[in-house]
Amino acid sequence: MRIGIMGSQGSGKSTQSKLLAEKLDVCVVDTGQLIRDRGEINDVIGKSIQEAVESGNLVANEIAAEILKIRLQEMDCQNGFIVDGYPRSLKQLADFDPQYQKVFYLEISDEVAIERLSKRGRVDDTPAGIKRRLEIFHQKTKEVLNHYQDLGILINIDGNKNQDEVFQSIEEQI
Repeated sequence: MRIGIMGSQGSGKSTQSKLLAEKLDVCVVDTGQLIRDRGEINDVIGKSIQEAVESGNLVANEIAAEILKIRLQEMDCQNGFIVDGYPRSLKQLADFDPQYQKVFYLEISDEVAIERLSKRGRVDDTPAGIKRRLEIFHQKTKEVLNHYQDLGILINIDGNKNQDEVFQSIEEQI
């Protein structure tokens, strides 16, 4: 099974991805963490990633696509995968399409996202950084959601609920 989990920052994508991957016994790929880890390598790509993360912008589409493509070719993903947070734009999707069978969209309000992210304590979770990432999400990712809606594989989930209720909603759609 090839599943995408999408939603704004703070929607619970990582938590739900891990729970679902465990239930389905497939690999889980947290695109954000994958990119942050790659950004720690001190080379041209790593520096490009660091600059994007520090400024609250998205990493270059080609870089995100290539990093994910390489990860999904690894052995533990051969029987299926859950990808958290990819693609963030139609350009990223054009660069690499994971061929999802289902895409879950964890829909939350910006107020809930800000509240959750403020408690997380990551270095890029500054008020300005959060606001910028939410703006980018609303500008770019909505186009991707429309694309998956047109394909008939998008499933909207109320992400404002608690973790167990959200997971139950996802399970009902599997």
